[in-house]
Amino acid sequence: METVTATSKLETQDYLAETLVDRAKLCQGIGRLRESAADLSRALEVATRVREIARDDVRYRRTEARVRSQLADIDVEFDSIDEAVAKIAQGIAVFSELADGQDVIPSDVPYLLLLMIQHGELLRKLGRLETSELVLEEALQRARKREVSNKEPISRHLVARILLESGRTLQAQEKDLDAAGKYIEEA
Repeated sequence: METVTATSKLETQDYLAETLVDRAKLCQGIGRLRESAADLSRALEVATRVREIARDDVRYRRTEARVRSQLADIDVEFDSIDEAVAKIAQGIAVFSELADGQDVIPSDVPYLLLLMIQHGELLRKLGRLETSELVLEEALQRARKREVSNKEPISRHLVARILLESGRTLQAQEKDLDAAGKYIEEA
């Protein structure tokens, strides 16, 4: 009985963290960034506490990574790009492990790809062009691998966004403008 109660409490706390994220997204959407940041900070406290208690349960790792990625969006709004990049990198680490593991759910790979696209874009804005290029190359490989293996069809939209960001990064590097143009055309 205690195990059921403990599990139930963890699930309730996890749901609270997810609800706070939803509220934060709404606040952000109407320009109430400070409220959004406060909700996300509270959600991170709750999600971190839950994950620390249930270390082996991937559901709670997933929630914490999602909260961090939402906090990264707020960091971007406040021009704290370096902080956003760090939070997104943490999310990528968690979702990479989940996407490659036994407990993968259908939304893990698309979410990972979205994080990688955002990471590549922010790295480009910081002038870290080679790292941006590597992140986007890995995202494109993951997307195409999923499409070929047919484990999980990746939407053409995600592939197009990866190609577009890859082209932008190559343009910014002035490295291979022909390849940049091809990426952008293919997108």
